[in-house]
Amino acid sequence: MSVQANRTYQYTICRYKEVRYNQKEVDADTWSQIDLMLRNSIELYSTLVHPSNKKYIYVDLIIKLMILRGYVNTQARKYITAEKIFRQTKKVLKFVQSDYSPQINIDLRIGVPVVPFDILKQKYLLYKAIHLVYLGRKEQAVEKLLKSLNTGTIFDAKVRKECLYQVS
Repeated sequence: MSVQANRTYQYTICRYKEVRYNQKEVDADTWSQIDLMLRNSIELYSTLVHPSNKKYIYVDLIIKLMILRGYVNTQARKYITAEKIFRQTKKVLKFVQSDYSPQINIDLRIGVPVVPFDILKQKYLLYKAIHLVYLGRKEQAVEKLLKSLNTGTIFDAKVRKECLYQVS
């Protein structure tokens, strides 16, 4: 099951990046297809729990996929759905933050690297800010972008670059 989840995740992320970074205009139906793929990946990873403590083995990837779902629904102009996803993601981030590292068992992940919590938080703030821009709440978006730039001790260069681009 782990292999199927990882393959689905890889394909979904490739398709997401292909659509997101394509220079052409992307229609809402294409974004909806990506959202369905993201949901399927989340469902597959949600079935993979540690045998003894029943915690998610891939909690970091589940959070990452939830963040991307918020962004994808914003792009598909499903703002209410995106808002609900971002709200749920924020709750999961807060819940997981207290004992993030103990939840992830590297031995069961079969070569899949762990996404650091700081980077997940930064991505959440970035994509939430983009969502706020679409809603016309630019001041709140700038606050989120600045918070993203100042969050954590580990940084993702792509997230920082995108934050600076969005602020300008």
